[in-house]
Amino acid sequence: MFTTPILSKALTYRRKASTCRDLAICAKSTTDREQLLSMSRLWLTRAESEDWRDDLPPLPPVRSNALAVVRGH
Repeated sequence: MFTTPILSKALTYRRKASTCRDLAICAKSTTDREQLLSMSRLWLTRAESEDWRDDLPPLPPVRSNALAVVRGH
């Protein structure tokens, strides 16, 4: 019997967005970094859409440190 929790689609999309942000930090080229950050934004948009469908309020924005590494802070 499996005891794996069933994740909501919104949470799954947020995890994918987080992965894209993490990969953007390691991207060698600006083009790759921009594409990964764009993908991250798209996953977050899908998560917000799922929240809306489920009648949940959207999560407040989280301050990301992803660009801090890129900018050298």
